[in-house]
Amino acid sequence: MKPPSLPCIAAAVLLSVASGFAVKACSSPELVETAGEKSEWSMLQAIELQARDEALGEPAVRKIFDAEVLGVSGASGKNIWILLKASP
Repeated sequence: MKPPSLPCIAAAVLLSVASGFAVKACSSPELVETAGEKSEWSMLQAIELQARDEALGEPAVRKIFDAEVLGVSGASGKNIWILLKASP
């Protein structure tokens, strides 16, 4: 099998970059995460990691940092964590 030619590689790179710009230009500003949303995600990830092996029999409210998180057992048996009150 013959290796791809330089024009073919250049065309593939150009197409990849153009599609990246198109996705960025067409994305909604509401879809861009702010610093506050990133910290909220990290809180949910922290509580999920801490309680991953603990099966919740009934709803539980936990406090992590200054936030309140509700934990419930999902239909699959895995825990679902919902941010109730974010840090101010």
